[in-house]
Amino acid sequence: MVAGNTTNRTKGRREVAVWDLPTRLFHWSLVLLVAVAVVSAKTDRMTIHMLAGEAILALLLFRLVWGLIGSQTARFSHFVKGPRAVLAYACGMVRAGRGGRSRRRSSGTTRWAG
Repeated sequence: MVAGNTTNRTKGRREVAVWDLPTRLFHWSLVLLVAVAVVSAKTDRMTIHMLAGEAILALLLFRLVWGLIGSQTARFSHFVKGPRAVLAYACGMVRAGRGGRSRRRSSGTTRWAG
């Protein structure tokens, strides 16, 4: 006889799409092209370095357009946090870095860090 919980744990799972294929390809292409740009600059291959830079620029332009018209998971409007939340977080990090205190919430209590 088996003791403990024997329920099927996969029954309650659901898959959540994080990024679509074009966004994944963008990210991995960007990683590859940045590596090519760094290596080509260090080995003084400026033609390859310039081509990698132009390809990076094309990728960034594609991502900007795809972030506006792409699939639901790729759109900028569906990010977890909006621009105000990101700005507030960045300001809090800057204040904390200057020796100020930043307030964090954990389990309903307030802790002071810094």
